[in-house]
Amino acid sequence: MGLNITTGQVARGEENFFVRKEIVDDFWEKIRRGNILISAPRRVGKSSILSYIEENPIDNYNSIYVITESVKEENDFFKRIVEEMRKTFYKLQHKTSVVKDKITQLFNKVEISINECSIKYNKSSEDEIDYYMCLKNLIEKLDMDFNIIIMIDEFAQAVQNIKKYKSEESAVQFLEKNRELRQKFLAKKIYFVYAGSIGLENIASQMGCSSTINDLDILEIKPFDRLQGKHFTKELIENLETNFPNEIIDYILDKIDFLVPFFIQIIVNETDNICRHEGVKKVTNDFVDKAIDNIINSRNIYFVHWKDRLNTSFNDKNEVNFAIKILNILSKNKEVDFLEIKRVSEDEGLSNKLGDIINLLKYEGYIMNVIDSEDKYAFISPILKKWWFEHVAKYN
Repeated sequence: MGLNITTGQVARGEENFFVRKEIVDDFWEKIRRGNILISAPRRVGKSSILSYIEENPIDNYNSIYVITESVKEENDFFKRIVEEMRKTFYKLQHKTSVVKDKITQLFNKVEISINECSIKYNKSSEDEIDYYMCLKNLIEKLDMDFNIIIMIDEFAQAVQNIKKYKSEESAVQFLEKNRELRQKFLAKKIYFVYAGSIGLENIASQMGCSSTINDLDILEIKPFDRLQGKHFTKELIENLETNFPNEIIDYILDKIDFLVPFFIQIIVNETDNICRHEGVKKVTNDFVDKAIDNIINSRNIYFVHWKDRLNTSFNDKNEVNFAIKILNILSKNKEVDFLEIKRVSEDEGLSNKLGDIINLLKYEGYIMNVIDSEDKYAFISPILKKWWFEHVAKYN
């Protein structure tokens, strides 16, 4: 049937999502044991995988999906979970009368009406409600004969936001409360899955509170291997009228190098657009090269968020500027030795932060270690490297 191109969107449904069975199987194996932290660079497809799990649960499991990227204080975070649980219980009330009976009146601050699927507040001001306590109280009252998975997207960004807009102490306390909830929820058949495009491990390490997340089982999502990349590309072109010969698929994958859905889709889509516009039925290398040039020259469409994202990934402006300097150097060279980056960090007075900054750039999908060399770094993709040079480095 083939796949639709869904660049920049969550791929939902069998016509849009490329199922990676080994990841899905690994997910269900880990969730049976406890809570999960999904670890993967940006644009690998974490949110799409969560969506697939939500839409395709195994027997006796139900999922709640919560996006927390815009959360700036902890009460809003816990409120979102409470409200998504309320919606889920409304849908699932037929499974057990216990849910309907015990959740109708959570406690004296919040009343949840299952039949009306609404929340009523007994207090005059909603701001006075402590949703963390609300959530703890709710869980203590539940006695379910099925499992709930609470999937939290962009959790690490919420932690960063709380650190930025409140304080580091508030962010640490937030992580501690989440750990406490996870321990209580396990006995109630409720599991947490955290995902996002910022490395939670790095953030916790920077704040000296790695112990708050050491109970999480890591699910690593890697880029496609060559065979998977070819299969994915063939699925994309199946619905297109333009002919992409096998040698062109190989050429595209060679150009990308870092084989994630985002890069493959934008090149296939742009190449197809050019060929259709010019009335060409069969793709050649020249059309792929032209598509890549168009992508690189599209300043505000495909890659500008990679630069903008640095301002949210780092709380400190000096760290942002240093990260940009690292990327500028890398964009002008095939690879860069760690010692050279270290010298720059010393000049900037950030040598004590160097490890954290490099790890974050790796996790967020900017750079990678050169194969067979842990001491050298390069951009993850030649395409991103060219874009960065053309739109950032050459002006600095």
